[in-house]
Amino acid sequence: MIWCIRHRFIQDICSRYTDHTSWSSDVIQRKAYAEERKWPGFSDKGSDINEANQTTLFIEQALQNLGIEQNYRDKEEDITITCLQNEQSSSMFCSTITTDHCSIDRYPFKNLREAVDVLFLHGASDMVIAKQAILLYYLFDRHWSRPDSEWRYLVDDFATTFGITNRTLLECLVFCLLDDHSSEALKEACSLLPKIFSKETHPKIAQVLLERQRPDMALLVLKCTGRDSFSATENFEKDGISSLSEAVTAVRVRIECGLLTEAFMYHRSYCSKVKEQHSANMTHTEDAFEGSWIYHVEMMMVEFCTICIERNLVDKMIDLPWDSEEEKHLHKSLFESAHEAPMDPIGSLLVVYYLRSCYFSSIY
Repeated sequence: MIWCIRHRFIQDICSRYTDHTSWSSDVIQRKAYAEERKWPGFSDKGSDINEANQTTLFIEQALQNLGIEQNYRDKEEDITITCLQNEQSSSMFCSTITTDHCSIDRYPFKNLREAVDVLFLHGASDMVIAKQAILLYYLFDRHWSRPDSEWRYLVDDFATTFGITNRTLLECLVFCLLDDHSSEALKEACSLLPKIFSKETHPKIAQVLLERQRPDMALLVLKCTGRDSFSATENFEKDGISSLSEAVTAVRVRIECGLLTEAFMYHRSYCSKVKEQHSANMTHTEDAFEGSWIYHVEMMMVEFCTICIERNLVDKMIDLPWDSEEEKHLHKSLFESAHEAPMDPIGSLLVVYYLRSCYFSSIY
């Protein structure tokens, strides 16, 4: 609060937006672009089971992770909270928090006062660092395209006051830039990424870069953050679907970069590691099946085949040394694709696959 007062709630610093309405429209447009370019869920092309895929913007996910929305979900009426004193009036500034305040149409905050109110007067007290990061995101979003001389000192003072590292500052800026749908923001984000690489780098960054047609940068992120291989201590039993989601992204990135053999090697390493840690649970209960290595292999194979079919890489895909379990899914994907489009070359390639696999009886 003292920091906000010292900087007069940034009222004297020009925003890059003409008003709150134009800023809100821009955020809605970002959301629309993100939804449009988002890759389908890896388990079902019609629905996403991975909750992380439900959010398309970094700020959206960050607000949901705070858990503020849950505090109001069971309340029937809006909660009015008296907060920051208005300097121009003796009345108190009031912010009405509703059950949908964490939805994307409640960001951006109307001003710094509302941001502080929403972030720091609600939610768990142990989420202070996350709340500070969201406030930094807000500051970057409000100013980043304007000359540094007008606003950069503000962010630097915020970091100094609250002991925030330079890496965290850059990471918040990268999140903001990757949410922005402009090509200028994407270019700036790519130039900053090498400065924040670490094992703690957000896994969603590679996914967003892939969606924004920068698989080369996505691959660099995976390699520089250690997500292109698996350690002996990595626990897939614990990570579950999140590990599968990251593995699917890694395969997608490599295929988009034209590295089919490398994608296969990553796929094989992942599946081998999963087999070591998961049981081959064949029960019919959904939770039990999703915990088996067979489920992971199936999801990886479906994704691998789908991308190769869409990118006309089937001729190279069928040359890879698949094992018997993988070949079942490979055959199923090829057959279904040939059945849906019998006039496409996939039918001929299916015959080639049969011949190479010595499935002569299947031809007849």
